[in-house]
Amino acid sequence: MSIALIDLTRAWPNTEQYVLSKVLEREPADASLEIVVTPEQAAALDAVFASRQALIHEVLGSELDLARRITEIVTERLNTSDAVVRVYTFWPAVRGMALYQDSLHPGRVHYMALAPYAPPNVVTKPNLVWDNSLMTEGEAVQALVTVLSSAGASGLAKTSVRPQLERLDARFAKRADSITSKNGFISLVVDMARRRGLVEEIGTEPALIVRLASAGGGSHPALAPAGPATAPSSAPPLAADAPTTLAPSGRPEPVTSSLLVDRLRAAQFGPFMDIRWTVYEEMDRLAAAGNTPLWRFVKEAVGNVRRASEESNGKPMPWSRVVLFIEDLLTKRAVAIAGGEPQLLSWTAGSLLVEGFINNWRLWLDAEIILFLIDADIDLTLHDCEHIAGTLYASRAPAAEQRVFDIVGLLKGGGEIEYEGVAIRRSAAAA
Repeated sequence: MSIALIDLTRAWPNTEQYVLSKVLEREPADASLEIVVTPEQAAALDAVFASRQALIHEVLGSELDLARRITEIVTERLNTSDAVVRVYTFWPAVRGMALYQDSLHPGRVHYMALAPYAPPNVVTKPNLVWDNSLMTEGEAVQALVTVLSSAGASGLAKTSVRPQLERLDARFAKRADSITSKNGFISLVVDMARRRGLVEEIGTEPALIVRLASAGGGSHPALAPAGPATAPSSAPPLAADAPTTLAPSGRPEPVTSSLLVDRLRAAQFGPFMDIRWTVYEEMDRLAAAGNTPLWRFVKEAVGNVRRASEESNGKPMPWSRVVLFIEDLLTKRAVAIAGGEPQLLSWTAGSLLVEGFINNWRLWLDAEIILFLIDADIDLTLHDCEHIAGTLYASRAPAAEQRVFDIVGLLKGGGEIEYEGVAIRRSAAAA
């Protein structure tokens, strides 16, 4: 048995059918087909499936969201069958995932570059990966939507997008040794917005038009221009108190891990999903020793994790921001036991030695992240559990989703949230 998993999310607009048809010419007739597309691509591919059935996966979000979702699909197929999976993609992150899976399951996962199947007159998209040190993906997408809102229904020639972005935010200007100087930078920004369903591209290169993806190409009131350009140090457009972002349909933008992470990072509220629970484990170890005061507790825990990370050549982290974030959590939730009772991090309790933690203390701290997202007017529902898990734990495995369910249960049991159908809301008493 073999499976062809074909990721078309980075195909040039209007080339998806061509790419898919060429891949199917290569694939054996008995291969199972699974196609990964954005919602806007799905309808356009119906004709290709007239004579052949395929399982369609619709995905919105960042390249990382996509790679995680495809990892889940591949892992499930490997665990539930003896199939050989061929992964076709344009994306570097998905390529890396496929090669890694092949190392775990030799001979069962094969990476297949999609570039050779693109139309001959289309230039392959450069393999750029977004650099969050410039700005978050959410900020870049918001800036693009802002300039396209000003352009109206006709949109902008793609060649005119960069000058407009530079007028709005100087960070888009070309700078040496920056992603802004790389070939394909603007294409990457447009791609990020297109995958979120916010923009569409009309025509072909080089005469390509970019416009908002609303019916009739009109502007979105909720994404109206934010005014004159602001300096990079000003409040980001996706700050926590911003109005709910609307999708082209006028409904709230679909919840994705990328949306949630962008909102948290824009507000400098974590989530540091790769390192947070490692710090929690070190905090447990320090509490067992019982000789560290509360005011210095997080600094010592993060310092120990940092040293271990640097000794093992771990990836660089903004460690001072990790300290501030976890200290912020401890000022919101009394989970540390000091002086014989739970304490908030404060001037009053700061000199007390930490003796331990309350039950489920890690989940209670993570609950503050979910409460932050609720307070930021993001509609979280039961259907978003996997995206919340991806945001908090960089994983959508069942164990990660179970943590989310446990957190929601704790908050509901404590009267801090209430259920509204499948949605969760702040309870009236806690609001």
